[in-house]
Amino acid sequence: MLDERGFHGLCFDSAEGYEAVCVSTIHGRPSIQLRSNDGNSPQERITLGVNERGVATVEIRDADGKTQIRLAVGKDGQTRIEGVSPPLTSQEP
Repeated sequence: MLDERGFHGLCFDSAEGYEAVCVSTIHGRPSIQLRSNDGNSPQERITLGVNERGVATVEIRDADGKTQIRLAVGKDGQTRIEGVSPPLTSQEP
């Protein structure tokens, strides 16, 4: 798929008709998006990519599309983790 907005990619639709998996470049930057319909409408749940500043990221979202965890590594090797909860008091399931 070629798009005048800078999106070039290959997407696979779900049985419900929304784009469930997309592998693409957005303005020349690589990106993979995984969507799921676990709420009221399909939402991006996991995104992997490299932004315009060369930062590689992994974002994991809840069923409402709100980012809960973001991992980032800059091109200089600097790392950042956002949204990690305190450790569980029990490791039992």
